[in-house]
Amino acid sequence: MLKKLINRIREGLKPVSKKVKAVISAMALLAILLPSTVNVEGTKAVSGTPTPRFNYMQGDVEMLRAAKPGDNYADPISAQNGDKVIFLVYFHNGVEGSVAHNTKIRVDLPAGETNKVVATSYLWSDETPVINDTIVNGQIVGQTGQTINLTSKAKIRYVPGSTRMFVNGDQNGKAIPDGINTTNGINIGNINGCWQYSGYLTFQTEIFGNTQVTLDKAVSHLGSSTWYEQITATPGETVAYRIAVRNDGELTAASILIKDRLATYTSYVNGSTYLYNKSTGATTGQKMSDTLTTTGISLTNIAPGNDGVSYLVFKAKVSDSIPAGTYSLSNVGEVYIGTALQDRDEARIIVESTSTIHLNKTVYDSDTRSWEKIAQGEIGSIESFTVTVTNKGNVVAQNVVVKDILPMFALLYGDIKLDGVVLTATQKAAFLGSGLNIGSINCGASKSITFQVKVDGCPPLGETLITNTAYSSASGISEVTSSAQIRIQMNAPIVPIYMK
Repeated sequence: MLKKLINRIREGLKPVSKKVKAVISAMALLAILLPSTVNVEGTKAVSGTPTPRFNYMQGDVEMLRAAKPGDNYADPISAQNGDKVIFLVYFHNGVEGSVAHNTKIRVDLPAGETNKVVATSYLWSDETPVINDTIVNGQIVGQTGQTINLTSKAKIRYVPGSTRMFVNGDQNGKAIPDGINTTNGINIGNINGCWQYSGYLTFQTEIFGNTQVTLDKAVSHLGSSTWYEQITATPGETVAYRIAVRNDGELTAASILIKDRLATYTSYVNGSTYLYNKSTGATTGQKMSDTLTTTGISLTNIAPGNDGVSYLVFKAKVSDSIPAGTYSLSNVGEVYIGTALQDRDEARIIVESTSTIHLNKTVYDSDTRSWEKIAQGEIGSIESFTVTVTNKGNVVAQNVVVKDILPMFALLYGDIKLDGVVLTATQKAAFLGSGLNIGSINCGASKSITFQVKVDGCPPLGETLITNTAYSSASGISEVTSSAQIRIQMNAPIVPIYMK
């Protein structure tokens, strides 16, 4: 087909010079030899697939901007120690019909102290090279990177868990994993070409002061003089935490504020915070307010070096109703100069929570005068049952429910008692029906329900086992069962002996 087209062109150009013919022949040969992978903006790349390209069209905005909460995004901006700064990264694949596979975004933040933060953005995919800016018609839109002018030297760091992705005008966005500040960046997936697939990534950073004031966090069992970064604790246990604050600078640090962030399933013990330093002594200490875990505790001055080291010691209790499972509970301490965060550290407790109940159903055997799993009975006999629920776990069993379904040939006789207290009619109906909530049971504790039945009815000839089954469950604990039996013997009448 290509050859016929060339011949027609030649015929239409007759008469032509040898030079023109040579040019036409060269163009034809070039068209045959050139591979289909030659790419010009928006042309086919491989086998007719358009090649994606980012941030190059009219209407594309600056690739990286920043703002403090409540401000408009801009470049540059100003900030100071203690400020939060939100970064905004723009992406737009402008080639319709193309797909940028495994699109990645990365933003580098300076690691050291500075009075001018200069962040650099990177955007690339499997098909596209790295770009650092939006460039339209050869001109950078806005500025290269993002500049934050600080009022004094400070550092900047990423706030974990703060990255969100917004596509096609979405105002809520969705959380995506951390990693935007790592070497490999964050993979935001495959980005189709067109405006409706364009969007933004945002993440939060914080400007914090120099590390002249440092903090060390440790934990210990009560009564121990050894402090650790991590210990193993049990549900309901009270542990001690220690926050050590030190000034590694050359000048006295003033306006110190110390805060502590308790882990989930732990609670502060009121009246337990004491300060120990050179002034208070190492043994007596000074009792402090109960604000460490709320608004914090202020220390006026901390001198440089060993003379200024201060310790805050307090207690926290692990919940005794923590759900079943193994937990790593992190307690974080923070130290501020004014409102500028200086340092933070954590100590962990590992808690293994087991939640289980044991159910035991027994019947009183009058022959052995003991509670057994099987007792001998007869029609009209009164038999006594006990249902005992025991908490075998190491946390409180919540909302324990017990029920008992009376079998055939057994009729309730008299009252039903829970730990010796007679149940109401409503409670009795619940126990014999859908289940009676008997409340919580502490670790190792038990609750018992007792009742009597009368053997009644007309069992078949021979031995019959009347099986009475109890059921129990609790919050987060599956139902368990236990049974006890009454054995009865039914015999046919004995044939009388004929007397002559």
